[in-house]
Amino acid sequence: MFSNKKNIWFTSSSYLDDTKMISAELSKIVVDHYVFPEDESAIDHSNLRIIKKMASEYSERRTIGFNSFMEGNTWRLRGRKISCIKRKEVGYGLSKTYGFLDTTGTAAGVTSNELKKKSLTELLEKNESMIFWFTDKFNGIEIDDFIWSIVKSLGLANAEIYMFYANELSNAHTVITLCFYDNNLVSSGISCSLVYRKAIEESLLEAKMLLSVYIGRGFSPIKNLMDKDYQKSVYPYIKEKFLSSTKLTYTPQSVEKVIVKEWIQPIDYIGLNILPMSCGQCIRCCSMALMNCMPYRQNLLSMPRKLILKRFDILNSLDSGIPDYSLY
Repeated sequence: MFSNKKNIWFTSSSYLDDTKMISAELSKIVVDHYVFPEDESAIDHSNLRIIKKMASEYSERRTIGFNSFMEGNTWRLRGRKISCIKRKEVGYGLSKTYGFLDTTGTAAGVTSNELKKKSLTELLEKNESMIFWFTDKFNGIEIDDFIWSIVKSLGLANAEIYMFYANELSNAHTVITLCFYDNNLVSSGISCSLVYRKAIEESLLEAKMLLSVYIGRGFSPIKNLMDKDYQKSVYPYIKEKFLSSTKLTYTPQSVEKVIVKEWIQPIDYIGLNILPMSCGQCIRCCSMALMNCMPYRQNLLSMPRKLILKRFDILNSLDSGIPDYSLY
């Protein structure tokens, strides 16, 4: 299945819960001098689950890449209606329909309902984290005994951790975690889930994974991590956001189904499979109202008509001294 079987790194934590992590560069695919994203990583308590997560991420990135250069159409589900859309409109890069697209809102697997939920929560978490970064529409999360037990089990007790809760776009729960060491941002994690405590745990797991996979490698998917001037600005910004925030004083209730705000509709689910007899499915979830990519400055400026940017007045905040968004 993979051309680079030697480029797989597996680690097992020496801490209490024996967390497993995997990082891989499974193949390099080049089309028209464009190199598809080639690294995958996963973290979990189960060996089987991290292999599945890694394979899913590999499938998502490869399939999006091929759609970027393929002719023809694929299916799009909007509510109960199915229509066609050009494959080039849903690959990497600029889409006339949805704006700039990266891997945001994609999911690979077997079960349709699970794929729809995963792709939708992926889309929501990026947009909720953008609202957190550029506005005051969030709550700070105090580190209680439950959170501290996870922090210790992951070996993050020496980090200065700030956690935030965002819930502006749906009934689902988004938790953002930022880890600092010596006043430098070293890792982050974001998770959107139907269960609040699951979002807490998964955001911390993601922060642990990014820290472990990329530390000492000279690069990181967290934007601006190596920029010393940026590091001087982001720490006081995040610390002040936390100190001045309204703290979450209750445990948000679990929900059974994601329900998004009416102004975000319609939500589209788009098929990305490139082979008719694939053993699984890969889909993308998009919204014309939301950002369908990482909310970096250049992406925000290139899509000023996005409804979410107008609704939360995000473009005006770009000139107010706020550090560039750098989560992953």
